[in-house]
Amino acid sequence: MRATFLLSLALGAALLGCEAKQISTDNAVAALDASVPTARDAEASAEIDAAQLSNAQSAACDPMQCERRAAELARKLRAPAEVALAVKGGECARVEIAGVTSGMACTCLSSNGWIFLGPEGTGCFARGRAGTCLWDDSELDEPCIVGDPVCTAQCDALHKRYAADAAKSFDVEVRYSTCEDDACHHVLRIEDTCYADYSFESGRGFDCKLSDAEILARAR
Repeated sequence: MRATFLLSLALGAALLGCEAKQISTDNAVAALDASVPTARDAEASAEIDAAQLSNAQSAACDPMQCERRAAELARKLRAPAEVALAVKGGECARVEIAGVTSGMACTCLSSNGWIFLGPEGTGCFARGRAGTCLWDDSELDEPCIVGDPVCTAQCDALHKRYAADAAKSFDVEVRYSTCEDDACHHVLRIEDTCYADYSFESGRGFDCKLSDAEILARAR
């Protein structure tokens, strides 16, 4: 059976970083009482407002909390991963990336969702823990053919690359961390490249000669 995959890439979604996902929600119908509010209603409303304010205040970060988060992230990258991303399968199918490209590609099922090795024009298909590209366009010789066993071999090879990446430890330094606009932000140096927050997950690095403020500003 010929399988067709459709990927919708949304602007502002934070690329192999934040991935676009289709979310379906059930419609909810609320029945509202049109009568004049009673004193009990006013008290309940005041309690809700106070609870919302308390939750908002508790959600705000603090500098120490941000430092701990950045330090923990660096610690994980300095040591090998406990579990490597598992990849299995390997079938050739037509993949369409809306507004980018389309064509035949090997489709691999991983423990974190589908990974497509192709089509040409996509760029990097798989990234490692520190943002390194594990498989990109340069390795595509020609489009696969449905039923071609080459896809099984490629998915097996990708699995080995993830395993090798998981066994690595990286030279990581937390250059800066802060709490701004009720959110933690940090600058990490991973090997010879610097990253803002989690930009390493999409391979978006910055020259470490830039200041921390410049890196965070460019990332935004």
